[in-house]
Amino acid sequence: TLKPITSDDHDDHFVNVPLDDMLDEVFNDFCNPAGRFGAAIAQQVQIQNNGGGGGSTTTNPPAQSGAVPCSKWGVKLECRSDQACDWKTPAPSSCPGNNGCRNLNCLELPSAQRAAGMSCSNCLLSGGAVSCSFGTNNPVGSGYCGATKCEEHCSQGPCEQDTANDCFWDVDRCQRKVCQYPDKNRCESDPDSMCMWDTSKVPATCVPKTCLHFSQGTCNADKSCQWDPASQTCKDKTPDCGTIYDKLDCLNHVSGSCDWDCDADKCVKKVCGETSQGACQGSPAGCSWDAGSGACQKTRCTTAFTENACISDEACVWSGSSCAESKCYKHATEPTCDRDTDCHWDPTGCAGCKEKYCFKTFKDSGSCNADPKGQCTWDTANNKCVNKLCDTYNNPAMGPNRMCDCQADPRCVVDRSNPSNPVCRDQTFTQCPDLDVVVAFDGSSSMKKRFGTHPNGFDGLMEALRDWVTALPLTGERAGVPSTDRNGKVRVAFNQWDKGVRLAECPSCACVPAPGTTGDGIPTNSVMNRQGMNRPADNCGKLTGDRGQLHADIDWHESVGRRSQTLVKEAEEFAGEVFKESPSYRKKILLIFTDGRIQDKGSLGPAGAVLRAEGVQTFGIVLSRGNPTNKDQQNLEILKEIVTPPEDSHALMMQIDEAHQVLDDFCNPNSVFGALITSGSSTNGGGGGGSGSAVHSPACNTIQRTADCEARKTCEWSGLAAACTDHPCFRHCSETDCVADTTNKCKFNSGTLQCEKSACTDNTNAPDCRNSGCTWDPSKNPPCYDGPCQATDRMTCNNLGPQCTWDASIRPTAMCVKTPCFYPSKAPCAADANCEWDEVCADPSDQKCVPKRCSQPGHQTQAGCVADSWCVWTSSLTCELGLCAKYPTEKCCDHNDACHWSVTTFPPVCTEKYCPRTYPSQGTKTQCDADSKCMWDSGKLLCVEEDCSKLAKCPCRAHPDCYWDAQHNKCTDQKFGGCPTMDVVMLLDGSGSMDAWFGNHPHGFYGLIEILRDW
Repeated sequence: TLKPITSDDHDDHFVNVPLDDMLDEVFNDFCNPAGRFGAAIAQQVQIQNNGGGGGSTTTNPPAQSGAVPCSKWGVKLECRSDQACDWKTPAPSSCPGNNGCRNLNCLELPSAQRAAGMSCSNCLLSGGAVSCSFGTNNPVGSGYCGATKCEEHCSQGPCEQDTANDCFWDVDRCQRKVCQYPDKNRCESDPDSMCMWDTSKVPATCVPKTCLHFSQGTCNADKSCQWDPASQTCKDKTPDCGTIYDKLDCLNHVSGSCDWDCDADKCVKKVCGETSQGACQGSPAGCSWDAGSGACQKTRCTTAFTENACISDEACVWSGSSCAESKCYKHATEPTCDRDTDCHWDPTGCAGCKEKYCFKTFKDSGSCNADPKGQCTWDTANNKCVNKLCDTYNNPAMGPNRMCDCQADPRCVVDRSNPSNPVCRDQTFTQCPDLDVVVAFDGSSSMKKRFGTHPNGFDGLMEALRDWVTALPLTGERAGVPSTDRNGKVRVAFNQWDKGVRLAECPSCACVPAPGTTGDGIPTNSVMNRQGMNRPADNCGKLTGDRGQLHADIDWHESVGRRSQTLVKEAEEFAGEVFKESPSYRKKILLIFTDGRIQDKGSLGPAGAVLRAEGVQTFGIVLSRGNPTNKDQQNLEILKEIVTPPEDSHALMMQIDEAHQVLDDFCNPNSVFGALITSGSSTNGGGGGGSGSAVHSPACNTIQRTADCEARKTCEWSGLAAACTDHPCFRHCSETDCVADTTNKCKFNSGTLQCEKSACTDNTNAPDCRNSGCTWDPSKNPPCYDGPCQATDRMTCNNLGPQCTWDASIRPTAMCVKTPCFYPSKAPCAADANCEWDEVCADPSDQKCVPKRCSQPGHQTQAGCVADSWCVWTSSLTCELGLCAKYPTEKCCDHNDACHWSVTTFPPVCTEKYCPRTYPSQGTKTQCDADSKCMWDSGKLLCVEEDCSKLAKCPCRAHPDCYWDAQHNKCTDQKFGGCPTMDVVMLLDGSGSMDAWFGNHPHGFYGLIEILRDW
């Protein structure tokens, strides 16, 4: 709900990050063009500087010597081209706090790339920005970019004497020479190979090579160069194709001289690019003329291929003695590919039709059924290995243990709502209500253009819908058969805008029965398309729960033509008539897909009124062809006008591959659409919508609240994963295995036929009770019960509230216990001999009851005192609270300049900062100033952390964390060297939920405020 109100592009203006990581990942990267928000801020500055409005905002140009910290350069060549920088060796053995990528100067891997499965080695730091692709191989190198040794010289004499580092005095600073060789031989022998001898100058001079630009503006201003968006670097117009990492950028390169190597999954110089048959046949070996496409192509799968060469080519199969094209490679389009049950269209890497894993890997029943991934099963009817669906386990042929096999499959869950007839379901759809869905999709001509890696957007959408209905829990009822299923199953109807007309408008046309069918008694005058092509009579666009009918309808839609306009009126009218046959107990959903601007939104009043009266919820998705544009955003705003309120939750914008996830999450109560679809009733107030409530117990991974998770006998909350997961007991299929698991205290429920965790009341002794996350109180009957502090890990315990504490001192296993001295006011606290009321914080809201500290019998010796991190041994031989440990909350801790709230230990504690702890008195002032991390503050009479803004020019340039901003004549922290002139307004959530534990912050709001204080 937050992302849609951020600026476009939403993905660059939104991040979900733990509070503990907020300072490093968000605020310290605020002006870093390689950071998530920093990149968006830098882009906006560039737009404003190019005349896009917004005033006179300025930032330091990356190409200016010394204008950005050297740490922004991740490629040796660009580092060495900056006179203020030099390439240092060796590379750091680790990053601070073990965070970040060593090959990216310890910058974090962007979250979007991390979510896509990329690693640090898939990314480059170039031009001040991180660029990633699966085709990139950038292992940790031998060095990193840092300030040149020349910067350490503060006067001209020592500077010019330092010939070992190629130093020279430049007006007011010492810098490293770049391409300042006096003769041709030394120039052309430059160790970085970035210099050339320019004879056009008089006299001839050594200069940097052409296209040695590191900003898009200066690159494109050079007529011999062009900016490569894939690598964010400047390239010669005769490109080095191997440096282009994005497939689309490679194929669309302006030079036309690059091609994508499907085998190596990388960009290469184009071979077989000849445009005539004669030239092609005369080209080097490996090319042949394809008469069908009229193009010169690389020869594949010929009889000349060896077995190894054949097997290594995805397009080929080895048939025992010769190489031939695979059956899937022959499918040139996405629809023909996916209609072949042995094939699938792979949009990743080199998009194309490929054999499915099971069909390709296993050729006999033994190896197929023994698939180590558990994804395959042998199809005896067709004598081949096929991919296993959750529905496969419902086939009696799978054997008597098929429900156990279902439960063991991480994709599936056993629905035991009817204990006498358990059913295996896809986990993705366990929360589906009784649901009727009409999917209306844009059939305008723009949908046939390339969308991402899909050559035809409409076909890509159709195949996403084909995958969806293949996995959906359908009712099995064919079109025209009244629905009686009330077990959380789905029926679907498809409608292409301007193709399916209203049922009453076709009195004279026929729905011709598909081969081998009778039409199921559906009236022959039901539906036809306006191009004269008869629609399959299996369902004629009506709701059906039959998978075969839906696949046939998808085939039909892919075969018809396209219209030029984006009109939705008839789609809404069509949906209104289709839903008339939907029973009142079924929830009704209209899902609209479009890529363009809806042109008839002003004429939708009557159709919309009919849908609302029938209790229909309308959702919509705008499909973008690539990264979302302003035009896509405008299309989304128009779509919002016709969906059900609240509009931001019923209309989204995404690419086709992202639509796959939205469809998979259709019944996930934690997704945007799923939360509304699985809710107890339709939200639009329409009549007849039915309750639509799901009838199955939700899968554990769909439960978000800790308490709800722990209340389920088959689930447990994982603090490490911060998610609800299956309890170990639930993974046992048989009663024998269940009762044998005494470690997890499992018991078999004969009613539901499943293995469950024991209830608290089943435990008869204190250790078993506490190890089960229960509360033990011998004064109660039974003594073991569900107490307020049920948790088996620290994070879950913290989230239960201040009344619970994770006690790490309990051995052998730490556990969640009632917080000692948890008294709400001073009087009962003072009455407990082990407690004291802490008033060290001025704010009454921060005062609380705490256990007496540093005054227990164990604290009476120096050894016992210093062993407690809260305590210090004084010169008067007494044990007292430390300077900072006395502050019980993050808020009053950070109010003391000498203290900071440490989140690296648990429980979190207020500790002394490094500088004041190491140099505690004025007598240590000299040592404080000599420490590069510290400086003496004469006003506070305190050793504090180094502040770059207080350093003079030369000490600034020599300091590893600072750099001299020559444009504004001041020393700046490296982290903020790229900041433009900027005003920032912060909007902070002050709601009650912010006072809960957030990571190692007992009070989330205070934690956020103190992070802002540090920033």
